[in-house]
Formats: sequence, C-alpha cells, structure tokens
Amino acid sequence: MKSHLFPFEKELRNADQQTFRYQALLLWKCIYKVLENYLRKNNDWIMVRHEDLSENPLLEFKSLYEKLDLKWSDQVEGKLEQMTSSDNPAEARGSKTHQLSRDSASLAKSWQTHYDSSEIEEMKVYIYPHSSYYYTDAYWK
Repeated sequence: MKSHLFPFEKELRNADQQTFRYQALLLWKCIYKVLENYLRKNNDWIMVRHEDLSENPLLEFKSLYEKLDLKWSDQVEGKLEQMTSSDNPAEARGSKTHQLSRDSASLAKSWQTHYDSSEIEEMKVYIYPHSSYYYTDAYWK
C-alpha cells in the first residue's frame, strides 16, 4: 500500500460504503496510477491502449509485432481481421462473456452507450488527472 496506493488510502478504506460505479472507478484510478508510475520508470516498456488496438487493429498490431521483433504473416493478418471484423457483435451475446470475435472498433466505445453525458463527465472528473496520461479530452466526447 505505501509504495503504490498511499494516495488512495482514505478512498480505499471507505470504498465498501460506496456505489459499484465508484468502486470500479477507484479501481481504475489505482491500476492506472500504478501503471503510470511503472511506465515512467521503465522507458523500454511498451504501452498500448486497448482502445487503439480495437479502433485500428491491423495498424496497431503490426506496430506491436515490429516493436517486439515478431514475424507478421498473412495468417496473422487474416485471423486478426476475422476476430475484429465489423461483422462480429460488439458485445458478447447472452452468457458468452468469452466470445473473442468482436466488432473491435464498436467495442472500444461501447461503454459510453451505458451512461449519459453527465455520468461520463462525472467519471472523467473523478479519475482526472490519472486519466490524462492515457486519454485526451476528445476521448470523453
């Protein structure tokens, strides 16, 4: 706790008295603040946002393959196109939570359809400034 989560100690101690959304945002804030600290200390780490992989899978995965010195192939590209196609559903259907073939571009922003603009703004304000390391203001619109 002292080395990573000390800034959130009071919030963590009172989290059980808060709403589920508050707890989820607090978890997000904790995880991404710790990640930010690690990234600042480890310049050789590669950080890729899920949203970037989802919105532009071919470009982002090709870039990641290059950085990791992995071999890109037609087979990899075909499988990636199949798994991320807009023909796939954006969200899992029914109880298939591990349905891996998704419309990745739609999935990246699907969370925003579950909240109104005031709720999204409330979330943005709560996790700022930690979110600013990963997201610009344009992301929240």
